[in-house]
Amino acid sequence: MNLLSASFLSRSCAVLSIIGFLYALVIGLQVREANQVLMDKGIQSARHVGKEAQGRIENTLRHATGIIEEEARNLLANRREDTEQFLAPIRKIMYSDPGFVEAGVAFAPFAYDPQIRLHGFSYLVDGEGMQLRDLDINEDYTKPDVAWYNRAMKGEKGWLEPVYDETQHKMLVTYVTPIYQKGEPAEPKGVVFATYSVSSFKQVLDNMNLGKNGYSFLLSPAKRYIVHHDQDYLDHRWSLDDFLGRLHDKSIGHAVTAALGNPSRVVRLTDPDSGQDTRIFFLQIPEAAWTLGIMLDDNDLMMPPSAERIKLLRLVLVICLAIFLLAIPLSEIKQNLKGRLWILSNVFTVCCIIGNVAALGLTAAYPPDNIENSFLITNQNSLNRFMSDQRHRILEQTGEVPFFIPTGIYVQSISSNNSGGTLSINGYVWQRYTLGVHDGVERGFMIPGSTSFAAGNPQVTRSGNTELVRWNFNATLYEDFDYSKYPFNREYIQVPLQHKQFTRNIILVPDLESYKITNPEALPGLKNDLYLRGWDSRKSYFGYRFENYRTSFGLASDMGKTDFPALFLTIEVSKQIFGAIISQFLPLIVVSILLFALLLVSTNMKGEKLEVIEGIAACAAFFIVIVFAHIGLRQSFAVKDIIYLEYYYYIVYVMILFTVGTYVSVAVQKEQEQMAFTPGVSHANIFRQRGLYAQLLFWPLSQLAILLLTLQEFY
Repeated sequence: MNLLSASFLSRSCAVLSIIGFLYALVIGLQVREANQVLMDKGIQSARHVGKEAQGRIENTLRHATGIIEEEARNLLANRREDTEQFLAPIRKIMYSDPGFVEAGVAFAPFAYDPQIRLHGFSYLVDGEGMQLRDLDINEDYTKPDVAWYNRAMKGEKGWLEPVYDETQHKMLVTYVTPIYQKGEPAEPKGVVFATYSVSSFKQVLDNMNLGKNGYSFLLSPAKRYIVHHDQDYLDHRWSLDDFLGRLHDKSIGHAVTAALGNPSRVVRLTDPDSGQDTRIFFLQIPEAAWTLGIMLDDNDLMMPPSAERIKLLRLVLVICLAIFLLAIPLSEIKQNLKGRLWILSNVFTVCCIIGNVAALGLTAAYPPDNIENSFLITNQNSLNRFMSDQRHRILEQTGEVPFFIPTGIYVQSISSNNSGGTLSINGYVWQRYTLGVHDGVERGFMIPGSTSFAAGNPQVTRSGNTELVRWNFNATLYEDFDYSKYPFNREYIQVPLQHKQFTRNIILVPDLESYKITNPEALPGLKNDLYLRGWDSRKSYFGYRFENYRTSFGLASDMGKTDFPALFLTIEVSKQIFGAIISQFLPLIVVSILLFALLLVSTNMKGEKLEVIEGIAACAAFFIVIVFAHIGLRQSFAVKDIIYLEYYYYIVYVMILFTVGTYVSVAVQKEQEQMAFTPGVSHANIFRQRGLYAQLLFWPLSQLAILLLTLQEFY
């Protein structure tokens, strides 16, 4: 009967193990399929958004082309003796679209007047408005290197390769078309040209909803960047080849090049700027032979981290359980019971360790969002939506349009004072004011909630109608770190920014254009080698926390102060785990191993009181060591709650008591056996049996307790 029961148990465990592995496979396939479905939907949505942007850019260029061609045909119709006939069509081109920065006409040599070699003029938009200038005074536009003139004089028309204006820091593109005298189509009489600001299309790209970290860009026919969120790409006139040359995997460059001519192809690569896995695809803009590129961050396309980590943890735990169940029938390779029990004990211990490591690893890889009631700003699209919502909200509440002040921050250093619970921060803050719009707004900012704050003398720079004000600042902020999950915790350092006239409807908005990369993983707003002792910087991003003030600040009305957005720069940091493992975990591990060694010695005990006393004394020494380490841990952090790492200390305390109990049990059993001595009975075997049970249970029980406490704390 016992043999039948054991055989049935083994077969049942084997079947359950197979079911467990199959269930784990199902979970893995579900995660993969869910991510694939979400990614396909995200790419499809991005493709739809991209086609809308493509259509707007294409229609804008076609409309501009139609206006230029129409006015070029009208230019020489019904020619009069003065130049007034030429001014009206050129002015019409300029007024047809605010994106035009220049338009004009240049006649071929002696085509305008047999006595005048060159004649040409244009309307040019500058800081003073639209000005009329003569082309033939300062330059000879017939030289071979003047592409816009010579191309049109060959009978060609169309958009030229965009050029970068160093003075305006703008990308400009010119359309040229030849003009003919009525009845004389053989030879062009001159050229009509119009220059358009490619920067006008940046707003179209900024309004594309491509997730938190996605972005788009425009490439010229020569595959150079003409619109990009990072100004360096334009200032250095980088091309797509320059971008591909920075990829670690050079083979991906061929796939990206192939995708240029295939809009349905999506290529996966690692963005060299942010270091994140991304997807890229391209759409064509035939009117100017441009290419619209779209980059999507994989993190925006896949399952939310909180849901994915739960599924992955379930997958690991199911596999561990299946392995243990499989170990039950496999342990039968050992003929004696002791060998089987040791196999099961070791397998169960290893499974618990794997589960615990997986739980902690997934917590580190998929940290839970710890910022509630916040609106994150990671790109221009999210900022545009935020500004639109706030404009309508405040306008309805107060009847006033709020002022939006672009504000940036650059943190140079952060230092922590653990004893005082504060952070000292140094860096720069700047604000952009538009003259004529912000004339009545006082220049300045505050860091609310800081225990001390000082800003240096403002440095003012003016360019056109923009006034840039920059300060160096030092601030001390109260540190409210939650160490309950130490050392696997992630904390959020929030630097609040508020305008000096905070009682007015003035909203600070992130000056995203001042940052090369706004992806949180790229740490915008932080110095590259920023150091915070014991912590690693993981992300930085701007966001808003909506405040409901319980006071009118002495004003007659506090309208607009309900759900008022307060700007924060959030720095996400994580504890340096390696140092904590060396300083905290290593002593615990060593003591645990020594305790287990004492249990191994107990197997060979004869039950002498001296042996028991020596074992208890050793446990007491271990206890004193751990207690002092525990006290040091508590004194390192000003917390009242239990820290996660303390659970390991409590488990070691229990393990110490468990070891002491084993030794005491041996001593008690010795006394009982001496009182009831039976000839022929081996008392050593009795003591050895009790020690064996303690050894078998020591690691499984301790590791199971750690696993359960980890799941309770993090999940």
